[in-house]
Amino acid sequence: MTSTGTDKQIAQINEYVRFAAELPTELIAVKVYLGYDASGDPVLDPASMQALFIELRSHADSWQAISTQASQQIRELSITASSVVKDGNGLLRGLGALGPVAQILNKIGKASIGPGDFEATDASLDEDTLDRLNRLQPYVEALKGITLGSLGDTDASNALIADFRTKATALEGKLSGIVTKLKTANVDLIGHEQTIEPTIDAFREACARIVAQFGEGSAAAVAIQQQVEQTLAELTSRKSDLQDRQRLSYAAGRLFVHLQGLGYATLDAQSALTHLWLAGSGACSRLENAVTHIGRVTTEDTLLSFYVSYQQILRDWTTVRDDASTLYRAF
Repeated sequence: MTSTGTDKQIAQINEYVRFAAELPTELIAVKVYLGYDASGDPVLDPASMQALFIELRSHADSWQAISTQASQQIRELSITASSVVKDGNGLLRGLGALGPVAQILNKIGKASIGPGDFEATDASLDEDTLDRLNRLQPYVEALKGITLGSLGDTDASNALIADFRTKATALEGKLSGIVTKLKTANVDLIGHEQTIEPTIDAFREACARIVAQFGEGSAAAVAIQQQVEQTLAELTSRKSDLQDRQRLSYAAGRLFVHLQGLGYATLDAQSALTHLWLAGSGACSRLENAVTHIGRVTTEDTLLSFYVSYQQILRDWTTVRDDASTLYRAF
């Protein structure tokens, strides 16, 4: 499982949650936020916007419970996988020290053995090798009965994520109507769709050129700087006023974009969670099958074959551990 995409999708959800959490819900605060007491349009009136803000805040707040539940399950899987890898590597080292395995490892000069690295033989294991194999039983016992049963499945978390997505779709529809209304709203009420930042930047650049021409600190330069600073103060005040009046337009636009992206983001989160659990369940089954049948290892061929398959099982568990750690950090 590649986690980079999922990291970005969950970060997108969290960005929406943070933005929505800043919306006011008290009517007086909503009026201050909007910059007006009445709009002449029921959809844009403070009371209507208050109801929408409350709904958005409630929806955003619900992600915390989803994140907490999923994170707890993922963390427990990560702990289980870490324990399996630790005990599993102990068994792997013990197997690697057994004569037939050690000989092959020394011969090929690698840390792992592949199916093509040895020839099949039905030679029985000697008593010393069998005795050393039996002494690895504590590792075998530690690896028995590893399941995800105590962690639960991901159905509950996925159902919560799906519900979160359904509500996001409904809110997206409402925001779409708000955005449409704002595009045709009274410009004196909502604010001008423009910015005066380029004007401010141009004044600053002009001031710098003039000061350089007359020399910094000269009487002419000081007089010009004072005039420019006064003009800049007026422009900055006007900019602040325009920003306040455009706040609803800005917020509605951002929220609409956020909600549009939540569909794919939540589907990706569900997919990552489901994929991780399937990988963990499969690794559990393969591990249980391996440790249950280790008692059947009586020949060099069965020992080497077991070693080869067991290496892959540990690689699978290492992947589950790493993916779980990454997904936990994302949630």
